[in-house]
Amino acid sequence: MRIEVVDIPDPTGTNMVEKVFTGPIQRQLKDALAYIKNYILKEAIVKDANKAESVKIYNYPYAAVEELLSNAVYHRSYQINEPITVRITPQSISITSFPGFDRSITDKKISEYDITSPIYRNRRIGDFLKELHLIEGRNTGYPTVLNALRDNGSAYPEFEMDDGRNYLTVTLSVHPYFLPEKENKPKDLEYRQRNINALSNKKMSLNELAKAMGYKGITAKLSLTVDNMIKSGAIEKVVVGAYVKLHIPK
Repeated sequence: MRIEVVDIPDPTGTNMVEKVFTGPIQRQLKDALAYIKNYILKEAIVKDANKAESVKIYNYPYAAVEELLSNAVYHRSYQINEPITVRITPQSISITSFPGFDRSITDKKISEYDITSPIYRNRRIGDFLKELHLIEGRNTGYPTVLNALRDNGSAYPEFEMDDGRNYLTVTLSVHPYFLPEKENKPKDLEYRQRNINALSNKKMSLNELAKAMGYKGITAKLSLTVDNMIKSGAIEKVVVGAYVKLHIPK
């Protein structure tokens, strides 16, 4: 059992850095979080035109990353011989663990970010992590994640699972302030039209749209473009099963 953190600054894999954290689960978690906090997370001080004081923002709020990785350690299956993987790109950070959400969490709850369950997977491990103050328990994890993202001005997480809920990938998009300049202006008409063409005959999740656009995963440019198109009414969100889908309104 281990946690793998993979930093991929370039799609080609150039300068990729891989870190593997092993040992007792509390050490894995503490060491992985310390590495992410020290080498991955960034902060910036920006001036808000509507406020007298400056505002501190982060590429990813630590509280959200801490809760998501802690949840992965808490709720993973210790019978499945696969690591917890943290994948970091300039556009996002994704945490993958096995299996996915418990079946007691309905598709509707997932779509509404109501990740609460009466069933606790690995209860004894949860009690152990609570004693070490690494988790709070009692279904408080995701409210903490959402509050941290909202306060930072970041987008809510994206969930990816297969139909059997054999795995779960939770993806956080980087705060737009930390995007490369060339990706921080997703307003050209040609790019918007490509999104419209991809969605013209099918409802898609953001992950599915990314693949239709030729990406391996959700890019910050795509996420920002879709957000702007939703605000303008060019794209709408609909709930299909457990997932939020995008489509072109009629």
